[in-house]
Amino acid sequence: MEKIDFVISWVDSSDLEWQRKRQKYDSDKVIASSNGEERFRDYGTLKYLLRSIDKYADWVHKIYLVTDNQKPKWLNTMYEKLVIIDHKEILPSNVLPTFNSSAIELELDKIPNLSENFVYFNDDFLINKKVTPRDFFINGVPRDSRIYSRFIPFENFNYINMNDNKCINNLLNRKLVSLKGFFSIHYGLKGNFKKCFSIICRTWINI
Repeated sequence: MEKIDFVISWVDSSDLEWQRKRQKYDSDKVIASSNGEERFRDYGTLKYLLRSIDKYADWVHKIYLVTDNQKPKWLNTMYEKLVIIDHKEILPSNVLPTFNSSAIELELDKIPNLSENFVYFNDDFLINKKVTPRDFFINGVPRDSRIYSRFIPFENFNYINMNDNKCINNLLNRKLVSLKGFFSIHYGLKGNFKKCFSIICRTWINI
């Protein structure tokens, strides 16, 4: 069985040093919907995500926690499966610091020693029942996907998903998901396509 890693991005928005850093680079020109406080707020769910992984996916090879020179005070950093990755390990120095989650996500494949097969979680995702490696991958190919929401950019922030998915579709092996990459006419009526995500979270493919 091929190794499967989990990757989690996390930020402690209550960290005063991080707040000063963000304020230094903040700009009124940034789109509010992509730079609002809700985009950075820590809801305290990371602890429960890690517990759910330990309970329901103890077969995972490594868990990579991607942060901006931060770590939770309660975190057991001696846990053998846990690896903390700082932004500077995966992003060029000339783009740091960054507060753009999409920019960080696009560089996750740069994590040292990351398995070819990995699953990306936001810190507010939880696993609520037993899962197996085959729930995510079979023969190195993503196992499943589901319709998440209508693919219509109602807000400015939604255009990020549209641009990302267009780039992925241009590179994707069309046999992997459908003849239209991530999209199929069967996902919607009258051209109302819907966006596909993995069964639990977005699965990033190292193309």
